[in-house]
Amino acid sequence: MRRNSGLVGVSSKVNSSEAKGIHGSFDQYNAKFSGDWPQFQVKSVVNIDGNVFGSPVQFDSSGPNAISATYDSTNDKVIVAYRDDNNSNYGTAIVGTVSGNSISFGNPVVFSSDNTSNISATYDSSNNKVVIAYRDVGNNSYGRAIVGTVSGTSISFGNPVAFESANTLYISSTYDYDNKKIVIVYRDSDNSGYGTAIVGTVSGTSISFGNPVVFLSASLLSNSVVYDSTNQKVVIAYSDGGSGSQGTAIVGNVSGTSISFGSARRYEYAFNDYVTATYDTHNSKVVIAFRGGSNYLKSVVADVSGTTIDFGSPVVVHATSVLDISPTFDVINKKPVITYRDNDDGNQGKAIVGTVSGTSITFGSPFVIESDGTRYFSSIYDSTSGKIVSAYNADYSEGRVVVGNLSGTLNEETNNTITVTSSGVPDNTTLYYSVATVSGTTLTSDDFTTGDVTGNFTVTNNSGSFILRPAGDDLSESNEVKIQIRRGSTSGDILSETGTLTIADAAAPTGAPAFNWRYYAYGSSIGTTRIHWRETNGTMYTLRTITGQQHTSALQTWDTYSEDLSPYSGTTGRIYISYQTGSYWRNDPQFDNMELVDTTAGTISHDPGTSTGRARWEKSTSYTFSLSSIPSTSTFSSVFLSTSTSNKWNYDSGGTPSGSTGGTRDADGSSSGYYLYFEGSSPNYTSSTRLYWVRMSSDYTLL
Repeated sequence: MRRNSGLVGVSSKVNSSEAKGIHGSFDQYNAKFSGDWPQFQVKSVVNIDGNVFGSPVQFDSSGPNAISATYDSTNDKVIVAYRDDNNSNYGTAIVGTVSGNSISFGNPVVFSSDNTSNISATYDSSNNKVVIAYRDVGNNSYGRAIVGTVSGTSISFGNPVAFESANTLYISSTYDYDNKKIVIVYRDSDNSGYGTAIVGTVSGTSISFGNPVVFLSASLLSNSVVYDSTNQKVVIAYSDGGSGSQGTAIVGNVSGTSISFGSARRYEYAFNDYVTATYDTHNSKVVIAFRGGSNYLKSVVADVSGTTIDFGSPVVVHATSVLDISPTFDVINKKPVITYRDNDDGNQGKAIVGTVSGTSITFGSPFVIESDGTRYFSSIYDSTSGKIVSAYNADYSEGRVVVGNLSGTLNEETNNTITVTSSGVPDNTTLYYSVATVSGTTLTSDDFTTGDVTGNFTVTNNSGSFILRPAGDDLSESNEVKIQIRRGSTSGDILSETGTLTIADAAAPTGAPAFNWRYYAYGSSIGTTRIHWRETNGTMYTLRTITGQQHTSALQTWDTYSEDLSPYSGTTGRIYISYQTGSYWRNDPQFDNMELVDTTAGTISHDPGTSTGRARWEKSTSYTFSLSSIPSTSTFSSVFLSTSTSNKWNYDSGGTPSGSTGGTRDADGSSSGYYLYFEGSSPNYTSSTRLYWVRMSSDYTLL
């Protein structure tokens, strides 16, 4: 069975309060129950190998403001940028290292020795740089950006660059990794408060900008910009101050150093603020979270097509007054997670998990991640550890970060230790459990080698545990269950339960990353094709070597290959293809239907048959003499629709220009569909060793 989640463990963290009332009542959110027994509580049901948010860790002792976190996937580090209120409001950043459900920090580094606010941090994965955009209050409130380089547990910075020499507010930013550009969105207060976007290009430790583009000719209030990697578009969700702060979104298309926009659409015809968004890579949807009427937490799903955006119906996520909303997306569990301050419950920090289906979204119950008062949440996803990382201000007195992961799996052929914590339960009390099937085949006793679908355990010192070991490979990956804790008997009242858990194969890797591709090699002089996975640290692995022609005419079936990338799960890199040219002109290998499966950005199509796929390859016209020598990054450039010998690598359809080499159809059998090929005519063939290279245009982190 293919494993569809990478977490080893499950959990449901449930807020607790005093149990009251009479027999039979149960409040899932507060985990209350009451009845004929002495009053006590089951506070949580947790698999010790997985899903609990750890203890908060302090990163600043002064109560920071304007907090923004980002994840450096190359160095596997969390960067928290913030205004240090105890140091003249200077802009400051600190590097964190996640370990389990905790995090440790290096020393803080000042990036702006001026009063700063409206900080927004993002990560440029092509250049391996952190980019922080901010309002420089100490210098006329200009909008500035600065490039940071992480080394170990420290970060250093280049010089700040003004992206707007005017009063700026409401700054947000994202990274367009197909175009390798930073996009910054802001309110230009010196231009009637209009909503404005600008495109930045990182080079070394500096950043340069194109011209600002107005997307809202009215007052821009709170906003959030995200990148839709499926449609290769930027999406801005915002509160439109020119229309009573109604919820609005617009799609942007980056081209070079500029950006153009489609038409804005409303997702909420009513007041909204604290607008934030995240991208669901599994469903290819944008999830917008915001504060709506009655100050309730609300959410809506957006679907992008070209430069048009449509929405499902907004839903109330939590009917309580909220502040400081920050969503992120858990790639492993394929769920959006929203963190926020609950004003009606002691300003505690809470999180809630959503499930997207089409353009609809549903949510589970909220749970507490910080019991002290909170402000200024910024939550991100650490794709290497599979953790949710939330940075925030606690009680206006210190900056903290909490790390955790969601409930997700009950692993086959593994002892899953389920730990139950309680409050006020007498020692030696017997509680009961049942495994309830949510979807798929109903589980029976035969599906467990240890434990059962029902059983009991003893509570001592307000804690008890039991082991469940599902049998291996006889359960479909569509099987989902909940573990319910009961009193009195295995069919008694439910005291608490986990979230939905997927039965998963513990023997499988975190994901099932792979590179799938089709190959046509017709020509008596075809040389040697190699497929490589090259990590960002320069380490390269050869996945497959194919020598000589594999086809004997132009109309045969393309060969199909799949390269298993699971040994490299958690690493960041890209696919390289090297072709060692043959000794004569019948030398035109073709490639089609490429895709990179199970990355933190989802499954990424690199199919030459689409404009999106064609934009995701780049060629080098230089050659090397061995696999140990790879052309420098500066030699790679876009691949064009062409048959030019000087380009070396081209996109073409209907057959290559030389006779007796190359197929005349793409891998899907179309004579008009595009494929990638190497043009082996003179002067590109030789009897000596000469390797030509093509590669993916972006790095990806494998699940």
